[in-house]
Amino acid sequence: MENLNELSRELVRDVLDLADDVEAGPADPEHVASKAEEFIEVLGVISALSDQDIDYRVIANLEEVVHRFSGTREHQVQHTQGPGRLAFDISGAVLEHQVLSGLPAGQIAAMFGVKTDLYSAVSDEELDRIISEIHRRHPATS
Repeated sequence: MENLNELSRELVRDVLDLADDVEAGPADPEHVASKAEEFIEVLGVISALSDQDIDYRVIANLEEVVHRFSGTREHQVQHTQGPGRLAFDISGAVLEHQVLSGLPAGQIAAMFGVKTDLYSAVSDEELDRIISEIHRRHPATS
């Protein structure tokens, strides 16, 4: 049990160190992805040794880190199609893992920040009023 406690403490230290590195300045994306993969493996060992399940959100978040930091920023910028956060591909393996874990599609979408509600409760008349007001305040916009 002492090995499990030490392993857990070491994991926490490593995660905090990586977070400090990322916040301090430009971090090497491949290093961040590699460390996140290592954390997933360590969590698997902790899960096996403790005979406890790891919260699926922890693994999903680490998998997203791996995905976002694998490849270069240039590759990510290439796939940006306008305002908003950078586009990223979600691998089939990640989605398959989430589905096989029994998660509903809406919950999986929320984990990756994908909006599933694409419709607004604003009526057409209210939308026309809002747009007219924006045009009145900012006549140079189209």
